[in-house]
Amino acid sequence: MSGGQRREAIVAASIRLFAEQGFRGATTRELARAVGVTEPVLYRHFRTKSDLYRAIIEQKAREGEAAIERRLDRYLHGSDDAGFFSTLAGALL
Repeated sequence: MSGGQRREAIVAASIRLFAEQGFRGATTRELARAVGVTEPVLYRHFRTKSDLYRAIIEQKAREGEAAIERRLDRYLHGSDDAGFFSTLAGALL
């Protein structure tokens, strides 16, 4: 597994574990075990548990941005301003 793939696997497993146990409840040992790596490997990719949590937030923000872009794409070449702003407001809320 490449470093990038390992990092993605750590983030994916951590999303599930943080959702189940919360930030304070999930230990780095459990996070590493959920991915099938050791704690030192986890720390090679993320210096702290907060750095890992930040990576999750950044990933989710990118996913949200991409979803909004997909929803707004149909208005790109049109003139339906009301539809555009209504869809944008709905996506943001």
